[in-house]
Amino acid sequence: VMLFVPAIAIFAVGDGIDNFWIGMFVLGLAWNFTFTASTVMLASNYREGEGERVQGINDFIIFFSAGIAAFSSGYFYDYFGWTAVLLFASGCELVLAGLIFAAWTRREEADAQQLLTHAPSASGHGAIETPE
Repeated sequence: VMLFVPAIAIFAVGDGIDNFWIGMFVLGLAWNFTFTASTVMLASNYREGEGERVQGINDFIIFFSAGIAAFSSGYFYDYFGWTAVLLFASGCELVLAGLIFAAWTRREEADAQQLLTHAPSASGHGAIETPE
């Protein structure tokens, strides 16, 4: 996900063809790494028997969103300009980074809670006994 930041920076540095090609290359890397990682994460988070349906819904959402973004980007660029496109992309990156950080924090808290609830008790058997 952090590859999106250098892509935006490359696009912001200049508007020459070299910036475009290098920026698009880095953006393509970022997209591919993000798509692959999210697909792997998704595959580990659904129940058995739900795989095809969940993966299909996920792919539909991703490619529908990508299609809408591709078709609307030309209008957005024409109406607001290149600087606005870069600012919008930067805002999306900040929101994405915030969501990842929030999910990572919740996961760390859940892992810590799971360790506490499954720690051996004083007798050495099972979870910690809690008074009622």
